[in-house]
Amino acid sequence: MIPKKILLITWFALVLTVPWWFLDGNTQWFGLPAWVTYAVFSAITYSCILGWIIQKYWHPEDDAE
Repeated sequence: MIPKKILLITWFALVLTVPWWFLDGNTQWFGLPAWVTYAVFSAITYSCILGWIIQKYWHPEDDAE
């Protein structure tokens, strides 16, 4: 995968972690406000995506030369 594509995927995933479409503060998921639950779930998902990208495409032994 090319570096520009990796960068676009990570930026897009990061933008999706911001809970800006929760205007109604009364909605609750799992006993918490909906935006809090969404933010926690999306942060975990973003961490997994970023970890997978780093594990697959970052090779520090190649950079040590």
